[in-house]
Amino acid sequence: MQTSFANARVRKLTETDLGLMAGRGNAYDYWKPLDLWRDFPSDDFYFWLYVAWELRRRNWKYPQFIAGITDFHLIEPEMKQWERDKEIERWNNWFREFDGRAPVSESGALELRLAVGAEEARLQWRSDANAGFAELKQAQARRIAEQFEKGALAIAPNSLPLWGAAYRPWRYESWWLFRYANATARPGLNRLLRMPLAPDRVVTDDGEPLARVAEPLRLNLRLPKNGDGSYKLALGTSDGSPPPKILCALAGQPTLYLTDRGLFAGPLADALDAELAKSIPAPALETAAGLRFLHAAGIPLPEHLSQRIRIVSVSVTISCALRPGTASSQIEDIVLGIAAKAPGMKPERFTPTGWEVEGGNKARGNSEPANGIVIVYDRAAQKYLPSAIELLELKWQNYSGEWTLRLIKKTPELFVSWLQSLPPEIEVLLDKELARGENVGFCPECVGPEAEEVASKLEKGQTLLLENLRFHAQEEANDEAFSKQLATLAEYYVNDAFGTAHRAHASTVGMTKFMRKAAAGLLMEKELEYLGKALHHPEKPFVAILGGAKVSDKIPVITNLLSKVDSLIIGGGMAYTFLKALGEQVGKSLVEEDKLDLAKHLLQEAKTRKLKFLLPIDHLAAEKIDANARVTKVDQGQPIPAHLMALDIGPKTIEMFSEEISRARTILWNGPMGVFEVQPFSRGTFKIAQAVADNPGATSIVGGGDSVSAVRSAGVADKMTHISTGGGASLEFLEGKKLPGVAALTDKH
Repeated sequence: MQTSFANARVRKLTETDLGLMAGRGNAYDYWKPLDLWRDFPSDDFYFWLYVAWELRRRNWKYPQFIAGITDFHLIEPEMKQWERDKEIERWNNWFREFDGRAPVSESGALELRLAVGAEEARLQWRSDANAGFAELKQAQARRIAEQFEKGALAIAPNSLPLWGAAYRPWRYESWWLFRYANATARPGLNRLLRMPLAPDRVVTDDGEPLARVAEPLRLNLRLPKNGDGSYKLALGTSDGSPPPKILCALAGQPTLYLTDRGLFAGPLADALDAELAKSIPAPALETAAGLRFLHAAGIPLPEHLSQRIRIVSVSVTISCALRPGTASSQIEDIVLGIAAKAPGMKPERFTPTGWEVEGGNKARGNSEPANGIVIVYDRAAQKYLPSAIELLELKWQNYSGEWTLRLIKKTPELFVSWLQSLPPEIEVLLDKELARGENVGFCPECVGPEAEEVASKLEKGQTLLLENLRFHAQEEANDEAFSKQLATLAEYYVNDAFGTAHRAHASTVGMTKFMRKAAAGLLMEKELEYLGKALHHPEKPFVAILGGAKVSDKIPVITNLLSKVDSLIIGGGMAYTFLKALGEQVGKSLVEEDKLDLAKHLLQEAKTRKLKFLLPIDHLAAEKIDANARVTKVDQGQPIPAHLMALDIGPKTIEMFSEEISRARTILWNGPMGVFEVQPFSRGTFKIAQAVADNPGATSIVGGGDSVSAVRSAGVADKMTHISTGGGASLEFLEGKKLPGVAALTDKH
């Protein structure tokens, strides 16, 4: 602070100085000078008060040891008056500046129109509705642009589309002028002439609306004359006469031809370039490629040529299959292959770059003419791509050469809607997983007249899906009237959602009282069978493996299991509360200090019951949870260093836990052994998963989201006897609690 005070005597303080005094890094405007006082402080004490005033204004913290002498009352009246004076001066300056820059608009709104001349098209303008239009020239265009940038330009509504399409602030010197010979001006003119402008907004030189001719121009083919052996390809009107003088051709769909008699649509101008007619030697035109060009251009063919063309439709097939996203994950993708084929044509597939010939040969296939017959492929079905791909937002996989769609909650509705939008020309092939449909209806309500009417009209084999129950507060309140409304929709009740069985809601408890029978579904039955047997009639030895972050999350489970298991294995973050309760040094490992006495009690209870209570004996530790963190192995009997936290069990612990698991006949696992989501700390959890899988003689039950994810990531999920989907319901069941959703059932099997 004293250094900054000394600096302030010879120069302005900057953002850097303030940041250093506040213990912060350099700001992006570190060079910006600061204005902290009206009069320079008399000493370093008052200097600090002014600095602290600014820090408080910014809500920046400063060292607490100096807070005791920071008395703002000494400078508060002076600072408040100074800040008030600065605010008054800021507003005075703003008002003075406003006087000099206040916008002055024209007397009337600006009107524009486009006038088409012989060599150029030019915007015309007026600001008085009773005056005539004048040509917009450079000086006036610049003045209008400046007014627009200042917000002083009023534009008539009938001219807004023209203004929006024509005005370009970065090219204000020429945005009003479109010379036909200027290639950079033609795109702007093309855009204007394709807009649905009012007729009086696009006129000829004499002020008459530019005619938009309904009949398009076309390419006409004339047979060779006088034995010269050349066809004449010429642009003409629909009756075959020569076209009016063409001022310019504007590429697009369709091509626009601006003529001295109006605006025509017409064919692609590529074949003619700048000329209206071409002579094409018969030996060139009467080839397969020449005939295909004539067909593609829509040119009427003479009879002797039309007899040589055979039209063959190209069929497009979209093959859809359901596949796992990766070998060990639950994620699934819908995989699409898009192919085109026709007799005699090389098969093609659709890729991000368009249609390509399969097999590496990029030349699109066309069969060679036989007996003078030329095959022309009608590719109408292929033109629906890529727009169909864009609608579904598919992703291209370079390695497999397929399109994919990630299967999430909204995907089925989106995918079905997309399939229905495809034209009938496109064939869709669904694999058995996607094609296995159910007759499911949907009602946007879950109770009330609409739901009751839809339910009453269900046919045999039909299923009705109701809207989300939790849109009604009465669902979670287990409201009796709401329960009765739900019960009117059916006679029998089946609950197959074990994950909700610990909730006493209207749909899990309340409505069962008004049904003929309330039964458990097959999944519910399986959960109750395996978890119930493990708790009440386990085959011995019974080993429970508990992990996760906090002891507090598992206290009721541990308490209930102490009287039922032969061995209790504790891993994960919760283990270090127990280890600290035993007097071990655990460094920065996760410890719940308020649960140490409880941990001691549970350890003593296990000792009294003479069951094995296994805790980690070696550890993998690091300073932080990071894939690139430096990992330290802490051996058995060694304290965990004070600056490290244990994030996984070590190799000796893995060996000890695995040996105990190998002797079990019932295994219950809930919670990982470490931070398995981060690669350096995943080995312990995966090794325990493998140990459980390597004991095929045991009944193995895995519950909890992290444990389920671990066995799937380890690739051993299929070797577990039962993977519970219960979540909170599983934990409450293991705690020995009665589950309301189960108790409400009249038939548990």
